Amino acid sequence: MKGFSLRMARKKIISKTKAKKLLEMIDNLEVMPSGNLKHIDLADIKVAAMSVTAKTYSGLFDYIADMNAYVQKAREEGAQLVVFPEYTGMLILSALPVWKPLSRELAAAQDLEEALGMIADVMEELSGVIGDVYLTIFSELARLHDIYILGGSILCMEEDRLYNRATLFDRYGYMVLTQDKIFLSALERKMGLASGRETAVADTEIGSMAVLVGDDAKYFEVADIAARKGARLLLNCDLALGPYNPYAAQVGLEMRVQEARAYGIKSVLVGEMPFETKLYAKSGIYAPFLSTNDLSGVLAQADSYMHDAVLTESIDYARLEYAVDIYTHDTNEGLLRKNAPKCYQVLSMAPPQRGAALVGSQPPAAEEEPLPEEAPEEEKEPVENEASL
Repeated sequence: MKGFSLRMARKKIISKTKAKKLLEMIDNLEVMPSGNLKHIDLADIKVAAMSVTAKTYSGLFDYIADMNAYVQKAREEGAQLVVFPEYTGMLILSALPVWKPLSRELAAAQDLEEALGMIADVMEELSGVIGDVYLTIFSELARLHDIYILGGSILCMEEDRLYNRATLFDRYGYMVLTQDKIFLSALERKMGLASGRETAVADTEIGSMAVLVGDDAKYFEVADIAARKGARLLLNCDLALGPYNPYAAQVGLEMRVQEARAYGIKSVLVGEMPFETKLYAKSGIYAPFLSTNDLSGVLAQADSYMHDAVLTESIDYARLEYAVDIYTHDTNEGLLRKNAPKCYQVLSMAPPQRGAALVGSQPPAAEEEPLPEEAPEEEKEPVENEASL
C-alpha cells in the first residue's frame, strides 16, 4: 500500500477504534469476574493452553467476541492464567478498514515471503494504532475476567525497528511483562524484524514466569536464563509452518522444561493460509518427567493439530523439587565460566567458505614464497661391510 493510502487508513482506524468505542464493544460482552483468583494456592494453580484457528473477521467486535470465547471456556474450567498463541494480535488486521485494500494486494503477491513483506510495510506505518487496539482488548479481557492473560504477540514498532512482541497482563489489566522474540525465523529476518536482547521474568502472585516467543523455545539458553532468574513457569506462544511432525514438535518447550526444571504452557495458531501454507501444531502443558505421575512429562496435549482446543491443568510448584536428577543437572560452574564464552565465540562465526577465512578470525597470513627445492643428494657408492672383506 502506498504512503497516502496508509495515512488514510490510519485516520479511519483511529476514528473507529477510539478507547471509548472499544470499551463499549467489550462491555457489550457482559463479562463478570471469574472469581478464579479469589483463593490462590501455589500447589494448585490452574493454567490454560489453547489452539486458536487463524481466520479473518468481519469487524472488530467479531474479533473481540472470538477472543473472549476462548477465555470464557478456559475460565469455566477454573483457569487462572490463559496463554494465547504467537501473532494472535496480527489477526486484528482483518477486522480493520485497512484489510480490504491490503487483501487485494496480498492476493496479487507471488509467494508467502512477498505477502509477509507487504504486511510488515503496513505495520511499520500502523503498528502504533493497531498495537493500542491489541493492548486495550487483552487488558480489558484480563481485568473483566479477573485472570492473567498472555495476549499472544503482535508486530510492534520501536525506534524505527519492528519487533515480534508478546505482552502478559495481570488480573487488573496491567502489563506485567513484555517480551520481544529473540531467535527470529528465516521469514521474519527477511521481513526486516529486529531481535529481542533480553529475557524478562515476572514475579506474580501465581508464580514467577517468563515468555518464550515462537522459536525461542528451541534454544535452551533462553529457558536457562529465565530459570536462573527464578522463572518456574515458561509461557510459549507459538506457531509452526508446514505439515505436522510429532518428532520435530518435541524440539521445543517439551525439552526446555526438562532442562530448566519448570512447567511449560504452549499455545499455537492453527489453520490454513494462502500459498498452501499450513499451520499445524499441538498445544500442550508440560512438566519435568519426574514431576508427572506417569513420568511422561505431558500434563495435557491437544488431540488435533488442525482444530481449536482449550486445555486446562493444575500445576503444583512443590513437585518441581522431584525434578532434580543429579546425573543430568550436575554442572561445573567454573568450567562453564572458563570455556562457554570461547565456545559461543566459535559458534558465532560464519561457516567457512571456499577460499575465505572464518568471519571474526584473524586475517589470512600473507602468502609465503615457496622454499627452494632441495638439491638431490649425490649418489654415493655403496660401502662394503668390513665383515665381508
